[in-house]
Amino acid sequence: KSLEGDLFVANENNYYALFSFIQGSHFLPSKINYLAVAKEVGNLHKVLGSLDKKNVEKIKKLSQANKNIYYNRIKIYSIKDLERVEKKIKKIKNQNKTIEIIKQELPFLKNTIQEVSLYLPQLKKLPKSIIHSDLHPHNLLMNNQQVVAILDFDSMRESEKVRDVAVVIYRLGRQFLINKNFK
Repeated sequence: KSLEGDLFVANENNYYALFSFIQGSHFLPSKINYLAVAKEVGNLHKVLGSLDKKNVEKIKKLSQANKNIYYNRIKIYSIKDLERVEKKIKKIKNQNKTIEIIKQELPFLKNTIQEVSLYLPQLKKLPKSIIHSDLHPHNLLMNNQQVVAILDFDSMRESEKVRDVAVVIYRLGRQFLINKNFK
């Protein structure tokens, strides 16, 4: 608790959670660690789903106010956006390896956008609640194959829980691919 007895401290439109030092290290891929994270993400959503209306409204306002947070900057992409990228790439005289990778991946990205767009009406019908919105290996502290802390709640917002789950699956899956010593 702070000197005033609060669990959160506000400073220049930012809120900080206070806690004792927690022994642990960031997530490393293993079956047991993946299961531990799945359980704690479920618990996190229960807690966030139980927030009272006053706090939910406060979080919604704060998340909408910060225009620099990625989900306030990134719109839903369309095939037309990727076609504009293709046109710009064609105009570049010195094609480098990065450009070649982008050109190679554009058909996959177009296909993905088409697939996702099929499910947008269903996604919009899902109930919304407060989500973490930034779950990844460096925001998870593990000790003895247990999640001991979930960190970095500055991207909390109202959205569908499935978005949080999708982000954590993607980011932890990417960690699996990067870290070849999966057990």
